Amino acid sequence: MVNIDSTQSWYIISFEYNNKKGVFVSHKSKCKYPKSRTLIKINKTYDLELAKMIQNNYNEKKLVFEVEGKETWNSSSGVDYFEYANNICGLYTWN
Repeated sequence: MVNIDSTQSWYIISFEYNNKKGVFVSHKSKCKYPKSRTLIKINKTYDLELAKMIQNNYNEKKLVFEVEGKETWNSSSGVDYFEYANNICGLYTWN
């Protein structure tokens, strides 16, 4: 994990993988955690079950994703956007 930012309802989590950069959002509430879970911390490594957004050719127009008015990703950033994580909710992960 490289950075954790937030809005009122979401965490915006940036990370590095395979010499690339990625970002995804995680809801702050509405989480059902298993009993065995780990708090996510900066500069630590985790095995994440992420679903990468299918990316098309964005040369024609710039795409921007926002959460509650805060930009989380844009198509010219060079960062991969992941739609969701199966084993993360809030700032907790599990196997």
